[in-house]
Amino acid sequence: MTQRLKFLVVRSRQGWAVNAGSDRLSEHSDLEEARQEAAHRAELSREAGDDADSIDLSDDDAVR
Repeated sequence: MTQRLKFLVVRSRQGWAVNAGSDRLSEHSDLEEARQEAAHRAELSREAGDDADSIDLSDDDAVR
C-alpha cells in the first residue's frame, strides 16, 4: 500500500507556505504562487508513480 503525499498551502508568518519536504517549508508572499507550487509538486509526484494531492488550506472555510 502506498502512502498518499499531500502538499499543503497554509498561512505562515511570511505570507503562505507549502510543505516542500519532510522537514522544510517553501515560503511565498503570493498566494497564487504557493498554490501553483503545491499543484506542481503533486503533479511531479504523480508522474514519479506516487499517489499525491495538493490541498489548499488558504480559505478558512476549507478547515471548518
